[in-house]
Amino acid sequence: GILVLAIARTFYQHLVDAAENTRDFIRMTAAALRFVMCLMLPCAAMLIIFSELLVRIVYQRGAFDEQSVELTTMAFKCYAPGIVGMTLLAILTRAFNALRDTKTPVLVSIVMMGINIVLNYALVRTALAHAGLALASSIAYTFAGLALLYLIKRKLQEKNNRYKPDFKLFSPFIKIMAATALASVAGFWTVSFVPGSAGPWSNLIWLIVGSVAFGMVYIAGLYIFRLPIKSLVKVE
Repeated sequence: GILVLAIARTFYQHLVDAAENTRDFIRMTAAALRFVMCLMLPCAAMLIIFSELLVRIVYQRGAFDEQSVELTTMAFKCYAPGIVGMTLLAILTRAFNALRDTKTPVLVSIVMMGINIVLNYALVRTALAHAGLALASSIAYTFAGLALLYLIKRKLQEKNNRYKPDFKLFSPFIKIMAATALASVAGFWTVSFVPGSAGPWSNLIWLIVGSVAFGMVYIAGLYIFRLPIKSLVKVE
């Protein structure tokens, strides 16, 4: 949550400055969204891959036994994808604020809460049990983020009928997903070597090794798919 807010606040003033010019505003918003995808998609993958190691390092002591590790890890994995939607929501809410529209994000948030409540009720009764609550939150945040993306495109088109907004996110998204998939293979491969009897310090070392391997393969993947990191935050 702290990282999400920091990213949103970093871009907010730039969005305010660009709000009077539709083209500049679209370019700045696109740069912010590309940066979010570049950072948060691999972060979500890492949280899923290394969830058990993280849980063991932070919590496994005293009465926190193997069953507790398993239950907590399951919920952690279901929460992880939600950070992408959460960051989209934070960025696009501020984009609407920069356009002096505070009503739309509030309405979307109300709908998001309704979806969350319904999904909580439905998913907690499935085999997911408690993890269903986490998955419901992830789905609700993702819905809200995508809904705001659609609505801000429509708003900008209404603001300037001669200019159809295009954030040009599809190609970077596919390439980032491909690089994340390659990095995930490296992450899972590293985790496969972790012994079941490893203690907290051993788990920490494996977490560091796995994270470094993931990061190196991810960065290499971006360059393989011709998507340098600098291009992701460049305002075009």
